[in-house]
Parts: sequence; C-alpha cells; structure tokens
Amino acid sequence: MKLSVRGLMLATGFGWALAMAVIGVLNILFPGYAADYLKIVSALYPWYKATGATADLVIGVVAAFIDGLICGLIFALLYNLFTGKGKKAAPRRAAARRPAARKRPAAKKRPAARKRPAAKKRPAAKKRKAAAKKRKR
Repeated sequence: MKLSVRGLMLATGFGWALAMAVIGVLNILFPGYAADYLKIVSALYPWYKATGATADLVIGVVAAFIDGLICGLIFALLYNLFTGKGKKAAPRRAAARRPAARKRPAAKKRPAARKRPAAKKRPAAKKRKAAAKKRKR
C-alpha cells in the first residue's frame, strides 16, 4: 500500500502540534508541569523558550506543526521508496490470476411475429345441434 505523503504530513503535523499545545496549556495551568520535557523541547527549537507565557505557547505549537510536517514528509517518502510502492507494481504471475469471463455476443433479435386475424368462434353446442337439424330437413 502506498502512503499518501500529504496525508501523513498533515497527520504528524497536527498530532505533534496538539501534543505541544496540551502540554503547554497544562504547564500554564499548573506551573512546573512537564518542566523537564519543555526544557528538552526548547533545546530542539532555539526560538522556543519554556517560560509558560501564552505567546511562547503559540510559537511552540507553530514550531511543532512545521516539525511534524517535515518528519511526516521524510517518513512517507522513505516508506514509499523502500517498499517500492512509489513505482508501478510488478505484474502478478499468470497462474494466480483467474481467466477473464468471456463476453457472449448479443443475441440476434427475431423479427416481430405477424398478427393473425382472430379465429372465428364456434357456435355453442346447442346452436350446432340446431343447425344440424335444419340441414337434415
């Protein structure tokens, strides 16, 4: 299965930004929460300072989103490269395939049957007997 590069980029970008936002908000609400983690993140992003300010939180979330986009791009490209899914897949062996169903030719249409005139109805049995008696006389 080929990975969608754009889809993975957006997923990792939003995921990493959401994680940073949650940890940053918890650090603002409860000072000292995940302080060691935020110091490590501030070492990765030199423009981000783990001060606990709202402006600093926004900078951290934007930086995390961009970092997630780049990491998702690299992962998707490497995955597609190593699995060979970026190229056309090799054809399967013929033995594994089922033969395609043959299409039957369209049936020829027969010409419409001619309508025959309706047959004359026979007289009822009584009328026949009466007609036979008249002939005998």
